[in-house]
Amino acid sequence: NIGWGFNTTLFASRVEGVDLLGGHLGYRKGNFFGGVTFAYSNRDDSVTLRDYVYNSHYFRGDRIANVGVDAMWQWRRITLYGEAALACDSGMVAMVAGALVQADSRNRFGISVRHFDEAYHNPYAQPFAVGSTQNESGVALDAISRLPFRIDATLSLDLHKFSAPRYGAYMPSSGQWLRVRLDRHFGKYINFTLRYAYRYKERNIPNIDSVLYLNENTLRQQVQAELRSTLGQWQLSSRGVARSEERRVGKECEGMCR
Repeated sequence: NIGWGFNTTLFASRVEGVDLLGGHLGYRKGNFFGGVTFAYSNRDDSVTLRDYVYNSHYFRGDRIANVGVDAMWQWRRITLYGEAALACDSGMVAMVAGALVQADSRNRFGISVRHFDEAYHNPYAQPFAVGSTQNESGVALDAISRLPFRIDATLSLDLHKFSAPRYGAYMPSSGQWLRVRLDRHFGKYINFTLRYAYRYKERNIPNIDSVLYLNENTLRQQVQAELRSTLGQWQLSSRGVARSEERRVGKECEGMCR
């Protein structure tokens, strides 16, 4: 703590031939938190990659520098947060923002949006993402709620897209996933859980009739029911699962996929 609401954190390390150093300058006033972060890494061995369609925006070299700003504001049961960062080597940016509403101990709702440019490089960042810290945009919804009949519900929904080719998809692609969980306790010893999962994604498959690739859309669904009971030191469980998968061939990948 350096006074006037400011505080600072410095860090430096060397692990497996990589030097990492940087720091964070933070500021706090009331329910507002903000700060600036800088990180620099240097590798003993330069990263080199063979050129493929999917890795044209991957990092190559031995040095990475990133600078970012972050902020969070809390008001009663509402929390707003956001962060934006710049990769100094490519000039690309990454951004995350969201809101969390804690209605009470049993009801909570959250939404977050994210955007990572296709050539944003930060291998040490760990954001909420389907892939990595580059080439992805999306919105996520999460909710925990107590429903009628004492049913506890948990829901997660994520809609995302990739603006540039990536591994397994040699064209711009998108995806969706949904997870729902319902729990019901019957006394102290019996619990019933119902889960539903939906997953949609796009990937490429070789087209045997040409040198190009085809876009394949995959849709998977799963329903799982589980009944658990406790009898003294014994725990009994019974489970049933149903799955379905559908695949459709979409448009042909042109130009960049040759």
